[in-house]
Amino acid sequence: MKRVFILLFLLVLWFPLTVNAQSSKDAYKALKKLEAKIQTGISYKEYGPALGDTKFEVNMFSESAEAKEKPRLKEIFNKTIGHYEEAGTVWRYRFAGRGVPNCMVPSDQGGDDSALIQQILRSYPSTRSKIDSMGRLWYEDALKAIWQEASEELKKAGPLLK
Repeated sequence: MKRVFILLFLLVLWFPLTVNAQSSKDAYKALKKLEAKIQTGISYKEYGPALGDTKFEVNMFSESAEAKEKPRLKEIFNKTIGHYEEAGTVWRYRFAGRGVPNCMVPSDQGGDDSALIQQILRSYPSTRSKIDSMGRLWYEDALKAIWQEASEELKKAGPLLK
């Protein structure tokens, strides 16, 4: 009976440490999985659920004891998921059935996407070169820039996981 008690006691102590020790790796793996889905071609309908699954893992890590010990890793994961959420916003605009279907149109050209264009230009300066002569920004160009930024941010996490 004493052995069983000791074994149970050790399992109770060990199990939570094992779960927490895996949370940063689970969040990283979820982010890498979303990145791979994007690289191979994810549809708009698939993106929301995939983003939700990924955000769940990032949130679980952010609330863990390990995140308190690794604030830089938490920051990287949150920035990365933020980029993916921004891409989700761009895609929602694209399929909202307004204006030109493949690009964001500023208000001076008859569209109502000026605020989104300005937000993207501020957050992703590389998109400035993608603005056409009419001031439009193509959704595909914006998504590529956002996803590239997410990938670059996530690369910073690799060395911190060791």
